[in-house]
Amino acid sequence: MFQNSDKEVLKELARDNYISHKSRNRIAILAIALTTLLITAVWTVGIGMISTIGNYGESAPGPGCEGNINGTEETRQRLEELPQIQWADMARECSGAGLHNREFAGMDVRLLAPDKGYFGHNFVELIEGRFAQSADEIVISDTMAERLGLQTVIGSQLELLVMIGADEKMVETPMTFTVTGYYKNPLINISKVYDEIYTVPEFITQYNPAMDQRPHKIYVKLNNLNPLLMKTDVMDKLQEANDLAGGTGTGTKNTSSMSNMLFSVGPAILFVLFIGMSGYFLIYNVFYISVSSDIRWFGMMKTIGTTARQLKAVLMQQIRRLAVIGILIGIVLGYLVGNLIGPGVMRQTMYGMFYKAPNVLAVFLLGAGFSWFTVYVSALKSLKLACHISPVEAARFAPKKKKNMFTILSFALSGMIFLVSCNAALGFSIDHMVERYNMKDARIFHKGFSWSLEEPYQPVSAELPEKIAALPFVTNVDVAYQARLMPDYEETTMGRIYWPSLAQVSLDGALKKEMEFFAGSEEFMSTYGDTGLLDQAENNRWKLGVKGIPADLIRQELACEGVFEGTLDLEKFKTGEGIVWASPDSQEILGRDFEGSVHPGDKTTIGFYDAQGNCIEKEVTILAVRAKSEIYGSGDFGVGNIILSDTLFKELYPDYEQRISNIQIDTEEEITEEQNQQINSLMAEEYNT
Repeated sequence: MFQNSDKEVLKELARDNYISHKSRNRIAILAIALTTLLITAVWTVGIGMISTIGNYGESAPGPGCEGNINGTEETRQRLEELPQIQWADMARECSGAGLHNREFAGMDVRLLAPDKGYFGHNFVELIEGRFAQSADEIVISDTMAERLGLQTVIGSQLELLVMIGADEKMVETPMTFTVTGYYKNPLINISKVYDEIYTVPEFITQYNPAMDQRPHKIYVKLNNLNPLLMKTDVMDKLQEANDLAGGTGTGTKNTSSMSNMLFSVGPAILFVLFIGMSGYFLIYNVFYISVSSDIRWFGMMKTIGTTARQLKAVLMQQIRRLAVIGILIGIVLGYLVGNLIGPGVMRQTMYGMFYKAPNVLAVFLLGAGFSWFTVYVSALKSLKLACHISPVEAARFAPKKKKNMFTILSFALSGMIFLVSCNAALGFSIDHMVERYNMKDARIFHKGFSWSLEEPYQPVSAELPEKIAALPFVTNVDVAYQARLMPDYEETTMGRIYWPSLAQVSLDGALKKEMEFFAGSEEFMSTYGDTGLLDQAENNRWKLGVKGIPADLIRQELACEGVFEGTLDLEKFKTGEGIVWASPDSQEILGRDFEGSVHPGDKTTIGFYDAQGNCIEKEVTILAVRAKSEIYGSGDFGVGNIILSDTLFKELYPDYEQRISNIQIDTEEEITEEQNQQINSLMAEEYNT
């Protein structure tokens, strides 16, 4: 039995109607292309930024893994037996701390003895030579060879200053190694601050057996992550494996939570929705005007018996043709525009070196999908009008004036999106950021003023500020100090850890009440961890950061550190009558309005303890209180809570020359590369900056 088909007739009608509307077609293609261009450009820039920040996080030791679990060889063996672990490679530390060579000043260079599988799993590929086979051989990276200026790498003799022993018995020991090979650095993005040199596990047994007594990092690859969670479940999965294998702790570069991930992706999605709305109104108007002008033709087609389904097929063929052309043009141009804007924006941030263009296929699919959805939704109203209007209604049809509002709205949205795009891409100013967040032309700081140390505290030499001040291009040098209690360490599962510089003080009045409030707050404890505040409250011996800042710098310091309550009396600060209070609640989770909180004008007596347990009491007035931290600030407060003038600090701590924490440098003009090298050469004499 034969059936008639109307497909060819409908195709012919669609083709004729399409050809007869050349102006409409051009406008529709332009509208679709512009919408697609904006959508694709936003996805390109957005995905590029998110992946760039992800690459920044991935540029960490163990680039091929999700994280590390600390433990022994037995821990590694138990990890390999777990079904959720794809592989586990131990990277043994051969030196008690980073290597002390002057050439490595400002860097953290590690001497490691990894398992053989570590190299393949973490993208360590030899360019030339072979891996080390004895304790006197090493393999270095290509970036390290370049830094050391090695003309011939293979066979070179390198003297490394290795920290032999542990804790207070740790000794800087020169050791000579033969370079047997060099590899392409998989951590090239951070090669200016971190590098790895590899030898064999026998080095520890032969030269540094103390390292055999401490847990090492075991880098693991997980195979039970939920791909939909975009690695936000890494920390939970690592902790689970750590507990099962009896590890002593975990570490990971994947620290984002789902809320943080959504917060990062949210602006891009919102921007795409705005573009979609703008494109909707623009494309809607094009199709509505086209259908309105052809409304009598649709009425005539209804008169001769054409059904609504057939008319919809005719229109959809035209819409698909217009969409394919417009979307293809828009996607290509959008991807190109996005790849021009994205790197330009990221180059102005600290993430610039980590930028990588997003996957073409992913961008094309997202751009095409969102664009087609926008086109289809925009055409629905026009399709409904054309397919369901009766011949009589078509003869009497007149466009409604309110449709002009849609046109105005579409242009308004388009203009708004254009301005937002320009501001986002071009509104970032490095000069403005530097002026806002950096007080001086250069700053040197002791590693222990805000971070824990692996080796005993070594002070910055008192001569370093003088040597810097003697440089011909330096106009001024300011020194800040930070008190440090003794003993300054604790024994952990990873060995002895030396705390950041904290002092021991006794408090009374509002300061004591505020600290006791923090000690009794579960919310404070859950945010910052158990730092022993309850014991400190019981004994009224608090571990807090005590800073000594030059009085001439304090106003600038406050501007760089955040928002402060109160008006600073510079004379009182300079003479030591007043202090600045920066609460340990640096994230402001408890606010500043709780009962007993510190406010400007409060008077209090603080007892400052020295290393022998002697206490000097000082009555002071609170001049200013930090109400809100500046997360991008670059002041000298660090972990400082009690901010004194440097004059008062020197009075309270006679050993102040051993407590230099920051050196601020002013120069005649912007520092050149050559001048930077001169400063670095002075820093290289001190391994603690």
